[in-house]
Amino acid sequence: MRNGNFDVYAQNIDVRGKTGTNRYQFRKSGLNKIISNANPSVDTLSISLLPFDETGYYSVSVILDSIIHPAVDELTIKLTHLTKIDTLVYNISSGENFLNTVLDDYALNTISSVVPPFTGLYKPYNPLSLFIGSDLNGEWMLTIEDNNGANNGLLKSWGLVFNKGDITSIENLSTNSILDNFKLLQNYPNPFNPSTKISWQSPVSDWQSLKVFDV
Repeated sequence: MRNGNFDVYAQNIDVRGKTGTNRYQFRKSGLNKIISNANPSVDTLSISLLPFDETGYYSVSVILDSIIHPAVDELTIKLTHLTKIDTLVYNISSGENFLNTVLDDYALNTISSVVPPFTGLYKPYNPLSLFIGSDLNGEWMLTIEDNNGANNGLLKSWGLVFNKGDITSIENLSTNSILDNFKLLQNYPNPFNPSTKISWQSPVSDWQSLKVFDV
């Protein structure tokens, strides 16, 4: 959907490289909002989705398509939705710009462990799991604070991805699977030198000790 100088659209896409029918992406571009020490840059995505008739949950990923700034270590980036505020970027390495940066709790590396322009998938400063279980509809506000008056920058584009998480299965234990006696399993390796692993099963759900004797 075209709205003034920016695009808002939904599509079946997952920032983790997977496709599916239960992933929604919303992006805004062509913003050119000034980031300065005097005035934090604030932009809002207004989400309106139909009610979901499905099980599972939605997690949130944040796309920082393009933030132009000569010293990004001066920036603090926050995401606000309803009554929750999450600090996404803080205390990062010095350098220029965010380009095609995706913040996702399932990334391998944190945003603070790499250098600008942070192209790729990274964990945010604070986890985005704060928003799991929240109503996706409403206003999502991105705030960029500049902690140094010497440099200004521009917020050019950003977005959100809602990733569907599923409850895969629920396993019911039958009464036949409940232990009614102690069971000592074969150690491995056997014979052992200098160490071995010993496992056992017990019907008692309490602190226990296993004593090994050299006979």
